[in-house]
Amino acid sequence: MYRTESRMFFSLIVVSLVFLVIFTLSLPPIRDISWREYNSFLLLVSITFAVTIFFHAMITFSFRDAMLLFVISMSITVFAEYTGVHYGIPFGVRYDYNADLLPRFAGVVPLFIPLSWFVLMYIPIVLFRNFITIDQGNTKIVRVIKHSLICSGLLVSFDFFLDPLAVHAQTWVWHEDGGYFGVPLSNYLGWFIVGFICYLLFFSIRNPVSKHERHSVLKYDAALIVLCVIITLVANLLVIVHLDTMLPALLTLMTYGLVICTWLFSNRRRLLAVIR
Repeated sequence: MYRTESRMFFSLIVVSLVFLVIFTLSLPPIRDISWREYNSFLLLVSITFAVTIFFHAMITFSFRDAMLLFVISMSITVFAEYTGVHYGIPFGVRYDYNADLLPRFAGVVPLFIPLSWFVLMYIPIVLFRNFITIDQGNTKIVRVIKHSLICSGLLVSFDFFLDPLAVHAQTWVWHEDGGYFGVPLSNYLGWFIVGFICYLLFFSIRNPVSKHERHSVLKYDAALIVLCVIITLVANLLVIVHLDTMLPALLTLMTYGLVICTWLFSNRRRLLAVIR
């Protein structure tokens, strides 16, 4: 069973990369994207990424951990997005999704949105795996809050480039023009709040521990992180080309990039052993 799951995971990594290449190369200028034409492919890519993440969590943590994070992230973010569209809570300003993005929860939230939240919420857990596993001091509530805070902080860094790119592509439209490439700054507080609630629930219910030895888990983490880095590089390149600015890329480098470098440094010996 383990070998089957392992093969499936690495196959999904390859498929995700192929989809990413096809999607990127087929894109017209960002402003000219017709989501009516690209909706199905966007949904397919989102589902593929989400299934890849689920398999990784199932292999390196447990099925319960994978399912719990999936249920929490999907339910909380659908609710947050619904209230965000209708009332501007918790993102500070109301917004609307492109009418061609289907299917939708409650006729409001496109399916690819909570799937994307699930994918993004899992990455910090992987990058901070060593810290979360080793940090067993203090009381449980202190650990839960600490882990929730650091994961939420990294989660927000993804939106330094995602939201400006999505706004430019008219994936969604804010009712009020924001100060950060059309994105309201309150949106980042909203991201932190949503992430913190999800992580708080997750870490309160489960204490995710690696299913296998760190050396064995590392090859799965490395493969997933390579995929995430490639996606991040492609997205930031699109921002640089189409928005004509380096700021989102620099902010991403100083946050997400720094965490990646720290992860590489702390795992350098085991990574070399896996390569050899």
